[in-house]
Amino acid sequence: MDFFQHQDEARRQTGRLVLLFAGAVVAIVIAVYLVVIGVFVLVDDTQRARPDVVSVVDLWQPSYLLATALGVGTVILAGSLYRTATLATGGKSVADLLGGRLLASSTHDWRERRLLNVVEEMALASGTPVPPVYILESESDVNAFAAGFAPADAVIGITRGAVNNLTRDELQGVIAHEFSHILNGDMRLNIRLIGVLHGILLLSMIGYVVMRMLMNANTSSRSGSRSSSNDKKDGGGGILLAIFLIGLGLYIIGYVGVFFGHLIKSAVSRQREYLADASAVQFTRLPSGIADALKKLGAIGSRIKSPQAEQASHMYFGNGMKASFLQMLATHPPLVDRIRRLEPNFDGDFSKEHLKWPSPEEETESGAKSAEAGLGRLRKLGMLGAAAGFGDSSAASPAMEISAADVVEQVGAPERKHLNFAVDLISQLPEDLAETLHKPPGAAAVIYALLLEADPSDDEPGLRMLGKALGPETADKVRALIPRLTSFGSVARLPLAQLSMTALRQLSPNEFDEFRQNVVALIRADRKVSVFEYCLQRIIFKNLAAFFRPRAPVRVRHSDVGSVASAATTLLSALAYAGGSDDAAADGRAAAAFASGAALLGLGARSPVARDAAGFGAIDEALEELAASTGELKRKLLAACAATIGHDGRLTLDEAELLRVVADALECPIPPAAAEFLSRAE
Repeated sequence: MDFFQHQDEARRQTGRLVLLFAGAVVAIVIAVYLVVIGVFVLVDDTQRARPDVVSVVDLWQPSYLLATALGVGTVILAGSLYRTATLATGGKSVADLLGGRLLASSTHDWRERRLLNVVEEMALASGTPVPPVYILESESDVNAFAAGFAPADAVIGITRGAVNNLTRDELQGVIAHEFSHILNGDMRLNIRLIGVLHGILLLSMIGYVVMRMLMNANTSSRSGSRSSSNDKKDGGGGILLAIFLIGLGLYIIGYVGVFFGHLIKSAVSRQREYLADASAVQFTRLPSGIADALKKLGAIGSRIKSPQAEQASHMYFGNGMKASFLQMLATHPPLVDRIRRLEPNFDGDFSKEHLKWPSPEEETESGAKSAEAGLGRLRKLGMLGAAAGFGDSSAASPAMEISAADVVEQVGAPERKHLNFAVDLISQLPEDLAETLHKPPGAAAVIYALLLEADPSDDEPGLRMLGKALGPETADKVRALIPRLTSFGSVARLPLAQLSMTALRQLSPNEFDEFRQNVVALIRADRKVSVFEYCLQRIIFKNLAAFFRPRAPVRVRHSDVGSVASAATTLLSALAYAGGSDDAAADGRAAAAFASGAALLGLGARSPVARDAAGFGAIDEALEELAASTGELKRKLLAACAATIGHDGRLTLDEAELLRVVADALECPIPPAAAEFLSRAE
């Protein structure tokens, strides 16, 4: 199953979940109704005196059924909506629910720094925003999770036990597993499960509260025999008994509902864990990393002790709850089975002496070797700089041969070469530059410098504007950053911007608004927008907006080309014109490029829209509409976009970055093009 099939399957699972939830609500309403009728028949003296006790007519009480349906339905729906609303901020809400602590990107603790580096590497390699990392400080066992509605609001959560006990290779395997859940659309289904099941659990909680209140009231009433006697005379004891029995029924029925909810959750979760393990191996090409991490789960444990742990049990890397007496209730496959899929000869021995343990000396030595190897790979890019423009933003953009099929195959499927590029880039960042990237003011300065570095002719006007807006000290800092960022070459521009994302999320809302205004002002300073400037601001603002101004997840509305023909025509036209000159020859080439993509998408004999109707603003509008497509339709759209941009059989870095913007808007992350340029250069 590929990325697009995963997306559609996750959507279908959500639809099935809604149907199962509706069926569970109906069954619970009927069960509660029968309890209510049975209880009132039981405690009614007249009914109990009758020889036949109860008849079918006694059981059919439409007014009681209506009242029960309204009451139970309201409680379950309100509980589900409430929990869903509390999860509206995405992954952050789940991390907060479990008591997670946001890990500062500027941390100097070697274990935490290593963890952040691994997460950054995975994000760069997969083409997703770098997610915030939360540590569950009070959890000493080994576990982790990914949560969110989409890559833009995803977080990685990890226990203190995992941070302290896993080696770098093992951490890499665990984080790659969690990134698989991010890429494959598992997170949205997982977070919705929490909301849906909470409504059913709330019913049981109400029943428990009712029973406790009545038991306490009964205890208090024993202190006054007169009131107790009066209760019995006026029938109050019977009413209290009826309410108590209804509370008991709600408690039992609610937990039966939760039992079946767990069955649903387990069925959804288990197979996806196998797939995430396999994806992690494909990503890292290191089966021993995730296999050894799973062995540490067996040796140390994976229990999550938070009072809220059960709600998110289906999200964890390993089983976070007590072992279930019924395997069908387990949210994860058996640990030994997972390991044997990675290491067929595993004997089931979880004794600690067979495992490796992290030490700062070994991690430092391993990191030094990796950095040295990475430097050699990055020098390949430096050697290409003078000839192909990798080290000079003003030079012609490098190009490579690529097909539409190549692009589609890479979506959501990063490989080791992409991870190597990310590891190399991060390992070569000077310590002070890395620290700058990991602090909000420094991260903002890096974005300003990247925009100015992309167009050296506009440095001074832009710096003067920043000096007026932020002060001369900030302008001088940006000025000093420009040559340092230029030395990494154009292939590193978007990856460096990605690395700044975690720190930029730490801006206050007012600071973010100011940052946004400055970025827009820098882009408009020369009254023209380059492809890179558009790509940078689009990726940054789209992903930061998910944090500062959360919106409801996009609802799928389009499943066929006909329903998106207009938006697709505009997008393909804009891509065909992008980067070309404004003359008759260029228009002819653009028409041919458009025809190539339109034919692949099945748009028939449509013609491209006029050049002045296909600017970057038109791309934004088209992408907003196309984002509501099914996974299979997104596959066709991306293939058509790649065919349009690569009509001449060559893909420049600017074109690759523009294609990445399209993929990012469609939530179909593409690994960094820089890795492709590097691998083909070697």
